[in-house]
Amino acid sequence: MPILERVIVLTRRLILLFLVLILVMNTIPLIDIVYAMDGVVLINNCMMIVESGYYKLKSNITGAMGGVGGFCIKISASNVVLDGAGFSIIGPAYILPAFGILVNGNNVTIKNFGLISGYAGGILISESSRVIVDNNVLSGNPKEIEVIKSRGVTIAGNTILATPETTIGISIGGSSEVVVANNIISNSPSGVFIGDSSRVIVDNNTISVLGVGIVLGESSGNIISNNKILGGGMNGLMIASSNNNIIANNTISDFAVGIDLATSPSKGNIIYNNILKNGINAIVPALPNNWNTTLKQGKNIIGGNWIGGNAWLNPLGGGYSQICKDLREPYGICDEPYTIGGENIDYLPLSITPLSAPTPTPVPPQTTPTPIPTTTPQSPSPTQTTPITIPVERPAIPVPTAALVVIAVTILAIIAYIVKTVFIKS
Repeated sequence: MPILERVIVLTRRLILLFLVLILVMNTIPLIDIVYAMDGVVLINNCMMIVESGYYKLKSNITGAMGGVGGFCIKISASNVVLDGAGFSIIGPAYILPAFGILVNGNNVTIKNFGLISGYAGGILISESSRVIVDNNVLSGNPKEIEVIKSRGVTIAGNTILATPETTIGISIGGSSEVVVANNIISNSPSGVFIGDSSRVIVDNNTISVLGVGIVLGESSGNIISNNKILGGGMNGLMIASSNNNIIANNTISDFAVGIDLATSPSKGNIIYNNILKNGINAIVPALPNNWNTTLKQGKNIIGGNWIGGNAWLNPLGGGYSQICKDLREPYGICDEPYTIGGENIDYLPLSITPLSAPTPTPVPPQTTPTPIPTTTPQSPSPTQTTPITIPVERPAIPVPTAALVVIAVTILAIIAYIVKTVFIKS
């Protein structure tokens, strides 16, 4: 066979092999595992993140991967920033129950998603630490944000807009050192659920719910402070089998029951400087809880000059703080304690002080018994994480594409070698 014909035959065979490889590579389902390179990784598909780096959406993403219990984006690495850049991820709803974002790593930040919707869970953080969830919008997921067996998680500045599919806004289970701050939860059956957890701070959130605002279940050593819990449902705050928590500086209004401690008795909780304005402000067990702190000067939650107990109001008027006598110093504190039930007594209930009341002056410590002093809870600070520098953006190279490039280069090199060898020998 002439030399030229031999070269042509070999070349045709190699081209045929190359086309077969392309067909095989495009037939195999793409797993979309993206490895971070130096620079920002731009993503536009559901994927698994297995390397540290800064990942940023460049378009909206629809769907999920991994079947039932799968995800759209799974983070299985540490030191990761996932930036939604205002884009959305939309799931298949109940056709394929999955999670929008699944986190199983440390030092992870999830931020700036325009919308996460259509999943069994919007964001699930499991067995992770030092995770920040910041400035995201979630709606239409039965559990919008869930934290399980994790530590050092901060959920801040998010907006949760409940739909008929939503059951819980934020759920925390078996975790510690979690901060839930500056979030808006709207029209959810349940706002925040805390179960079997400790050292959780829920601070400065606006929660409007149709059922229960905040639930503490079998959880101790937590702080619920500076929240607006507004309703039309059953309970503003339910405390069940939970002891030694601090409930301070909250507004709880428009519920059938403001604070329910009787469903499963709890004790040793310190509850003070709250506005309670509900049909029934508190249902209490026989076990004692502390309903005021030590009397001290300072601006209280209804604008008075003394901090002590709570403001007991009724939407129609006639609440204890609205009708109690306040004829002696310290003005702004009812002259007589308010007995809630059993051993639960507010010794320093706030009064609606007339504008003409004189400026209060310091008084000797009262002889009436008061619970152990406590400090006003401080606003939480975000969990500290290792900073990740944002480099110049560079699009990711999917694994199948990279493989094809390598194969093509190899084949071309083989062709060149054959041609060179044949012609040299001839």
